[in-house]
Parts: sequence; structure tokens; C-alpha cells
Amino acid sequence: MGNDVEGSPKVTGEQLTVEGAVAGNEPGLAVLIVDDSPVMRNFIRRVLRMSGLAIDVLLEAGDGNAALQLLADAHVDLVLSDINMPGMDGEELIRRMESDEDLNQIPVIVVSTDSTTHRVQMMLGYGARGYIQKPFHPETLRSEVERVFEELCATADSGHRRTAGEER
Repeated sequence: MGNDVEGSPKVTGEQLTVEGAVAGNEPGLAVLIVDDSPVMRNFIRRVLRMSGLAIDVLLEAGDGNAALQLLADAHVDLVLSDINMPGMDGEELIRRMESDEDLNQIPVIVVSTDSTTHRVQMMLGYGARGYIQKPFHPETLRSEVERVFEELCATADSGHRRTAGEER
């Protein structure tokens, strides 16, 4: 296993990457980036690293099947997913997460070029917590992730959801 510049363990495969990100005093969160484009996954990862948000772990998957595999094996607090991908697309991923008792509490933000009103409403109806249209400004991604993290913390504080450091 190699190390990145920050000294965090990194496991790389064709479909997924596990990487430590921002470490702070508070336990950070784990984010899964699902996109078939390695360039887009890299861009999102860099934006999240530079955002200042308390993110300890970034995971990556190239499609919905790889994402479900990671979700079964790793603690994840937030999923950022594209819709149009080969294999299992983002729509099917969100539907499967929503129907799974262990996964339906994990918020999903869709990051996609498809921004028709019908598609956005459909994804929100399936359970997505947010929708970001590509191309986007880094601040748009940061703001949306921050909004969902604040919802996560508020829900965890009210006792309805597990906390960031708690195992499933």
C-alpha cells in the first residue's frame, strides 16, 4: 500500500480508491464519490480537500456496483453520485440505497450534467438530498456538502441518526 503526500493510506483499484483527507480535532466524516470519470472524481476530491470541511476519508467508485461494494464494507456518511454511468447508474444506486435498511440513512447528493426539471425531481423523489449541475463552481459543491453535513449533525444531535464516528 502506498502513501499520498499527506501520509494517508491509499488503496487504488480500477473502480475505487480509499484515501484519508482532512484530519481535524473533531472526528471527520467519510464521503463516497461515485462517477465513471476519473477526472471528475479527482476534481471533486481536490475541491473537498481544499474546502476546509471536516472530512477524514474520501472513497471513490466508478459506478453504482462498485459503490454498493464500498458501502457494504466501509463507513460512509455522504455519497456524491453522478447519474449517467455504465454498469449500474446513479439512479439505480439511489433506489437500492433507499430500499436498504442499512443504507437509506446515508444522504446522496447528485452531481450530474442532466439537469432537466423532471430528472432533478425524480432523483429528489428517490431520496437524493441535493442536486448539483455539472459543470459547477467549487463553492457550489462546498456549500451543498456543508448544508447536508449540517443536516446530518442536527439529525445526529437529535438522536435520530448515528454519529460520524459510530459503527453501523
